[in-house]
Amino acid sequence: GALGMAILVRDHFLQNETETVFRGLEVAEIKFTTSAFNCGDCPNNCEIIQVKMPEMGNEVIARWGSRCGKWEVF
Repeated sequence: GALGMAILVRDHFLQNETETVFRGLEVAEIKFTTSAFNCGDCPNNCEIIQVKMPEMGNEVIARWGSRCGKWEVF
């Protein structure tokens, strides 16, 4: 189950000295901005919500609201 997978991942991480992007419990302190826009490229007229992180050069880290899938990849 989930506990077994967590143990396997931990062991792999310790053996391979793999870097991680896990931010730990400090993630609650991270500043981010949200914005929304309407995409009129198809009849769905989706409202796209996106989240950006200023500390990462305003890179989009999450996006949702796309009914057609156009905005799923960023």
